[in-house]
This record gives sequence, structure tokens and C-alpha cells, in this order.
Amino acid sequence: MGCRGWRRLYPKSGPCRICGRELHLGDTGACRLCTKQAYVLRPRRHALDLEGANRHGQQLYFADTERRLQLLNPKSSRRRPKPDPSLPPPLVPVGHQQLALFSPHGRDLRRGQQRGFPDVDAPEVAAALKAAVDDYAQHHGLGYCTAYGLDRGLRVLLSIQDTPGARFLASDVLLLRELDLPARPLLRLLAQLDMLDDDRIPNIVPWFRERTAGLPEPMAGELAVWFELKLSGSITAPRVKARPHRWIQRMVTNALPALRAWAEQDKDSLRSITRTDVVAVLPDSGACGTSCGH
Repeated sequence: MGCRGWRRLYPKSGPCRICGRELHLGDTGACRLCTKQAYVLRPRRHALDLEGANRHGQQLYFADTERRLQLLNPKSSRRRPKPDPSLPPPLVPVGHQQLALFSPHGRDLRRGQQRGFPDVDAPEVAAALKAAVDDYAQHHGLGYCTAYGLDRGLRVLLSIQDTPGARFLASDVLLLRELDLPARPLLRLLAQLDMLDDDRIPNIVPWFRERTAGLPEPMAGELAVWFELKLSGSITAPRVKARPHRWIQRMVTNALPALRAWAEQDKDSLRSITRTDVVAVLPDSGACGTSCGH
């Protein structure tokens, strides 16, 4: 498909000025393979170097997989671009927070698109995000429409942000789906830039609250502490490693029958559970009721 598109775009053929073969030539007088080789080896924000990129050979590839070659851009120090003082500085989230007098109960971005969003009050942040979008689109081989959607989505987020320059809320990013803008790629981009505040509630949180809703206090509170430790982990004593959601669901599901049985026996706290109580709820020969040892 890439070769067909190249021939339609450049119907004129002739000898390539790099390899000398009779092929369809682009605006630079080079064939598609020589041009793609220069794009693959081009450092960021540098012009194409057709002669230098093709001097030591060419990287061949299977049809319609040339976008993946963008990941092969070498990190050679001899071709590393020097810092450009005209480029915007790297993004650093601001340390302050602008409190809102009234918290909005749901934003209607469709209404904003109809009437116009407010002007962005952070030109430096907007310029840095624009440069990050360009690099992200080039690195992942994104098309023009997707790159424009990323840039448009960031400008919308900047216009509705209470604190310009702060991290963006993941819940606000997901609202962009109302405007058919690429929310998932924006989440990945902002996470890479350390500009994402993930305020989403995992599905396991309401699941756990629903399952333990009928348990007495303080048993439910003690289970909530265990749940938070297993969900997020802890680097302070007692150190706990975060567990996968499926592991937590399996542990809670297996323990709920015993917890409900103890609650019916007027035991309202896990601290009142004795070894005798634990042995009483265990099966005689494993969880499956046989002697398989499970």
C-alpha cells in the first residue's frame, strides 16, 4: 500500500540520485526506499540527510511495516542533536493549586465546543505540550488526524483546567471521548510526561464495597485496611507488596463465607476471632472436600 501510494503521489519516474535505480522519484529526486531510510535515521528536529543515511547501506523491511522502523532510530552520540535554546523547556508540574469556589458537577464538553472554550492562560505549557505531541506522533508513526486530535484534546484540557501547569486529571481526559478525541493515547502521553493525576477509581473498589456492605463494624473497617494495603501496597512498615486485582477478588470471595458466619455469631471484629473459630470453618479435607490436599 505504501508503494502504491508513493507511485500515485509521484507519478514521474527516473534515476534515483542516491541509488541510481529507475523508480518513481519524490520531490527530493530520491526513490521511496532511500527516502524512508533517511526518515528512519533522522534525529529529531533535523533535516533529512539522504546521502548520509544511505551511505552504509539500507534497511529492508516487509511490506506495510515501515512505521515500526521509527523505533529503530539509533541513539548514537555522533548524531545526537544539540539542545536547541529556542525549544520550550521540559514540562514540570507546578507546585501550587488554584482552589475552585464551586466544584463543577460534570462538564459538558459538547456545550463548550458549540459556544467555544476559554482561552488558554498558559502559553508556555501549551507550547511545551505541542512539542511533546509532535515528538510522540513522530515516534509512534501517527497520522495527521490522530496527531491533530491529540493537540486539540490538550488545548481543550488546558482551557478547562483550574490550575494552569498542574497535572491533568484522568477523569477530565476521559471526557474528551464526548468530542471523539483520542483519550487513551492522551492518557499514555501525559503519563510519560509525568503530567497525569490518575483519579480514576478501579472497578475492584466498588466491587469490594458491595461485597462487604453487610458486615458489622469494625470488621468492615479492618477489612478495608487490608484491602487498601493489598491494592496499593506500602513501602513503610508493615511493608506490603501490591497484589493483582484478581488475587484480591479471589481472597475476598474465599473468605466471605467465614466472615458472614462469624458475623452471625455476633463477632463484630476480626480481633475476636480465635484459632478455634478458624478451624471450625475450615473443611475437613481441603477446599474441594476431598483428600487432594488443595
